[in-house]
Amino acid sequence: MHLYRNNGDSTFTDWTQKAGLVNHDGKSLGLVLADFDGDGWTDLLIANDGMRNFLYLSNRNGTFRDVTYESGAGYGDNGEVEAGMGIDAADVNAMDTWTFTSAWTTSSIVFISIAEKGILRMLR
Repeated sequence: MHLYRNNGDSTFTDWTQKAGLVNHDGKSLGLVLADFDGDGWTDLLIANDGMRNFLYLSNRNGTFRDVTYESGAGYGDNGEVEAGMGIDAADVNAMDTWTFTSAWTTSSIVFISIAEKGILRMLR
């Protein structure tokens, strides 16, 4: 995955490393941009086929931090990989309670996220 920053002059700069999004393990088959932790800044949820999904929360300065492990976005309750070939998200009640659907093989997994004090937790 690469993140490009608009320079405002019809050109772009690769901002991936500066943004803290360098992760060579991912396949990046799906991407959702939304404010998952309710801080008013855009966050990234990335689906990866056959390997853990990634969740990056904005640091509010053009950089992101990987919260995949602590949020539960990349691994299930028993340590199984949460992966996807596509992904979508919706704020189901307009109160920052998000539903994520990650399609993998023949099933879909739905997550409900609850942001508390800037910490995002995925519940199944």
